[in-house]
Amino acid sequence: MKTQPRPQNKKKAAPTKKAVQPNAVKKSSKSTTTPIHMRVFYAFMLFLMASGSFMTILGRRNVTQARALSTPTPLVAVGNGLSAKALTLHRQGGATSVCDDLVVTVTGDAVLAGCSNGVEQQYRLSDTERQQLTIWLDTLQSINYDSTASSQAGALDSRLYLNAHGTKVVTQADRQAVLAFASALDAEIASKH
Repeated sequence: MKTQPRPQNKKKAAPTKKAVQPNAVKKSSKSTTTPIHMRVFYAFMLFLMASGSFMTILGRRNVTQARALSTPTPLVAVGNGLSAKALTLHRQGGATSVCDDLVVTVTGDAVLAGCSNGVEQQYRLSDTERQQLTIWLDTLQSINYDSTASSQAGALDSRLYLNAHGTKVVTQADRQAVLAFASALDAEIASKH
């Protein structure tokens, strides 16, 4: 029997590591300058920040000018859209401890909501009611009346706001007429519940 020579295990020589010199500066194939795409990015970001600041300043100036020219009109959701509030009345207290809010829009839609339960009742002003409201909105100046300061303990407190745009100075008789109108409307809507 012939024996074949056994293959010898040749050990591969371990790769030799180059000696690292402690103070040697590593040479890089890359340049120390910022790549062009990064320069473009930084320039673009700087442009955006500067133009954003400019637009903010310009926008604030325009908003301030617009506010000086016109008064904002509060809006209320009615049906599928928004309509400007024309008249609001908040009543609280009194012998029956009532608490409700009435909102009437310029289109003649009214909503009465209870403060405690949040139940809303919708109402559409009659033609006569809408005509009277329109007359006040067109002729009177705005009314912002709060009876809580002048009322006695346990009395019905009312806050009335009429978003009018007329020029006539509001007299006490005008204010009482609008308050009576709003209170009667409040009572009419509440009675239909």
